[in-house]
Amino acid sequence: MLKVVNRMKKVLILGLGSAQLDAALYCKNHGMEVHSCALDDSASKNKVDYFSLIDIADVDRIFEYTKKEQIDLVYSVGSDMAIPTAAYVSQKLNLPYFLGYEHALICRDKAAVRRALGNDFAGNIPFMAVESKQEAIHWNIFPCMLKPVDSQGQKGIFLISHKKDIDQAIDKALEDSKSGKVIIEEYIDGPEISANVYMVNGKVAFLQTTDRIVFEQYPGIVKAHSIPSRVTDKNIEAKVFDLVQYTTNILKINNGPAYFQMKLKGKEPKLIEVTPRLDGCHLWHLIKEYCGVDLIEAAFGHLLDQKIDLSRKSAARNLTLEFITDKPGVVVNKANYCIEKNYDVCWGYEDEEIVRRVNGFEERIGYYIAPS
Repeated sequence: MLKVVNRMKKVLILGLGSAQLDAALYCKNHGMEVHSCALDDSASKNKVDYFSLIDIADVDRIFEYTKKEQIDLVYSVGSDMAIPTAAYVSQKLNLPYFLGYEHALICRDKAAVRRALGNDFAGNIPFMAVESKQEAIHWNIFPCMLKPVDSQGQKGIFLISHKKDIDQAIDKALEDSKSGKVIIEEYIDGPEISANVYMVNGKVAFLQTTDRIVFEQYPGIVKAHSIPSRVTDKNIEAKVFDLVQYTTNILKINNGPAYFQMKLKGKEPKLIEVTPRLDGCHLWHLIKEYCGVDLIEAAFGHLLDQKIDLSRKSAARNLTLEFITDKPGVVVNKANYCIEKNYDVCWGYEDEEIVRRVNGFEERIGYYIAPS
């Protein structure tokens, strides 16, 4: 268990979605005073000590809030937008952080990541970053995936089978891009895997792969994760390790957690996305149930300059984390969802709350972990 020291009395968690709430509740349960900033004024604000309606991408306002409230640590999980803000503020105020602001900005831009990794990188795939439909006329690889360079939560993702469909998809994807850019990538027709990684001094100290299961009708949108992976073998796992080590070294993710999405092209892992944070799918919970490693505890312990424990403790067993989903705009009534009585459900919404739009198709409103 993490031992809290006096200087970590106040922590600011950027965002208050279900993933960020995991971190907020962890800190609160370990004796910290928890502050949160977000533009989403949800019922979750009542679960932290102090909440302010501030855009987490507004670095100046977050800086002023942090300084005014004498915050000891600014951090977040599950949010690409939060990482550069946390890095900027932490560097300016000499607070603990894992990744510098410059590299946090690169990691937030999917096209910048691919450029940094280089065309010679075996895990890379053909891509093109565009700002307009006119720029996309030279793209000739189909099927392909199209998405904003800077979105999260599976926003604005489209599978394109024919060139004639690309213009409409670009228009829609641009609606979810703050930078006004989208990335087009070769579609890899293979099983999806994720890797939750923990780095210590530039080395992979922990790596756990899981199978990433998506909705058949909504490519790219996740509905479940299973552990351990059933599509990898020792050879593939070794290649995943090499991909992770190379990528983190290039992007300067030397310490702390990182999350990878990959697809297998035959026996070769291909990078889909990487982000220098814990994932937004609560996989820390699945991994903790599977092998006893608590990645949230490791992250906060590491930031506190305490000794962290990444050793596997419990007996391995097959588990699945499955999401409870519904359409955006639906009023939540938990009694309407058919869930086995013996499943312990972690809800992201309260009854009578309206499901917010994230991916626009199947929104996550809760999850449970069950044997598989």
